[in-house]
Amino acid sequence: MSILRIAALFILTVVFSLGIYTPAWAWNEETTADSFHKIACAGYPPSSSPWHVGNLYDCKTRKMFVPYHLWTGAEWDGRKDGPCMHKADTTFTVNNRSETRIWGPKKWRNPKTDKEENVWVREKVQGFKEQYFTCHEKGIGRLYDSRRPRYYRTGRCKFPAGQGWKIHSKRDCLKTSLKITHVGLDDKGHLSELEFEYWSRRDRLDHIYRYVPNLGMTNAWKQ
Repeated sequence: MSILRIAALFILTVVFSLGIYTPAWAWNEETTADSFHKIACAGYPPSSSPWHVGNLYDCKTRKMFVPYHLWTGAEWDGRKDGPCMHKADTTFTVNNRSETRIWGPKKWRNPKTDKEENVWVREKVQGFKEQYFTCHEKGIGRLYDSRRPRYYRTGRCKFPAGQGWKIHSKRDCLKTSLKITHVGLDDKGHLSELEFEYWSRRDRLDHIYRYVPNLGMTNAWKQ
């Protein structure tokens, strides 16, 4: 190995270890809590983007805010104190084959509880699957699924959103649990992707999902 190549490798090692620069390709493996904390708090340049890690992650508490807009694929202005229900009308493709649309909110009266709810509609563009979702302080949960049909109580979680999320720490909702396993950042510190485990029961891993800002779900891996 040449002296110049050795010197270049030494400089890169020092730069990465000091957190001066983190290349995008360094962020494609499963995230541990410590590795994410180290990279997230390395000192990325400030950014006006709402998806910048400085707006999403608290280096003191090691907790993350996950925008509700990440689930819908809608644009987000960066506010964390607004209502979780927001206007959305997005279409995305899951696993490169399943075209899906999320739109709403709309008013829906749950026939099981006789209570009116604000819901988003999630439906297949070509197909008969239709689901209704609503949000709460721990995330976004399903209220209705047309495939059986089935009705669910408010408080379940199908997507992790809101305050207080820790990487690789399972969080319980009503009869369900979620665990964020990977948070991707680009070379400027903007969120590029998020992956998490969905436990349909607290002892049963059902799916792993991947979401991308301003797009929505891109992958669903059944376990």
